[in-house]
Amino acid sequence: MTSWIEIAFILTFGVLISLLAGQVISRLIKKALKTTAHGFTKPIALGIGSWFVVLAAYRVHLNPTLLTNMILGARTITYVGLVWTGWSSAQMLEDYFMSRPIPKGGHKLNTLLAPLVNKLVKALVIIFGVLSMAEVLHFPITSLLTGLGIGGIAIAMAAKETIANVFGSITVLVDRPFQIGDWIKIGDTEGTVESIGFRSTKLRTFYDSMVTIPNATLLTANVDNMGARKYRRAKVLLRMGYYTPSGSIQTFREAVLDHMKGNTVIRKDGMDIHIDDFGPTGVHVNISCYFQVATTTEENEQKHQLLSFALNKIQELKIELNLPTNA
Repeated sequence: MTSWIEIAFILTFGVLISLLAGQVISRLIKKALKTTAHGFTKPIALGIGSWFVVLAAYRVHLNPTLLTNMILGARTITYVGLVWTGWSSAQMLEDYFMSRPIPKGGHKLNTLLAPLVNKLVKALVIIFGVLSMAEVLHFPITSLLTGLGIGGIAIAMAAKETIANVFGSITVLVDRPFQIGDWIKIGDTEGTVESIGFRSTKLRTFYDSMVTIPNATLLTANVDNMGARKYRRAKVLLRMGYYTPSGSIQTFREAVLDHMKGNTVIRKDGMDIHIDDFGPTGVHVNISCYFQVATTTEENEQKHQLLSFALNKIQELKIELNLPTNA
């Protein structure tokens, strides 16, 4: 007859091995990916420990029916542990991609890839879990898959929009026409990219509303990525009164040009100030230049500084500015 000491030893050893295996695997993942391997210890320990319970039950010589049920239970627990581990892996992979450094001047591929990988892994985990439980419960998986194959065409026709959206998300991932945080224009819609999913891309408009664009639209739409500009143009039209001395206009022109030459973020071969036309409200003087900045905030700040200098110079030279005819 089997000693209860032997049973206790098997169960104790099983608990220790299960916890140790969970800790070791978590540490290896954390070291390999240099990220937090959260949520792995418990499901791994649960799956391994269930089989030690079966081993202990086998040593007790339980009746075959009960032992078979316990093996079935251990398999179910193991599948649950695998699904649990896979679900945790999805979030871990997203954290890993988000923590990767972005090369200077490179694309923020991480911000696109991370949420897509998370959702893809979770979808695969759900499919694995459903098929595993079907196998444990002795559902006719072969017949089920055959039926799905026959009905696949009908399902594909019904879900053609969803499939198009998935291909749209793949297009965004491969071509990278924009990235999270970019200011883009798609048709009449304009805003900052907030998230990119399998089905849709979400834009935060300048009215702070959220616009959801199906990714299928991105397969054929013209996307104007304002966030990808290397240089950002500033162009201002001044209407100076006809009684303004030409010498004052020339002095103003030279002062503003000197100011722009001293600004390190203004492209030197794109600076221009000139009399453009004689309009019904005065002499048209155009100021244009290109700022080499990365964000809209920096662009607005540089434009503010330039126009503030121009306004101060206009006031200093007592140049009269006229309003447009439609003002």
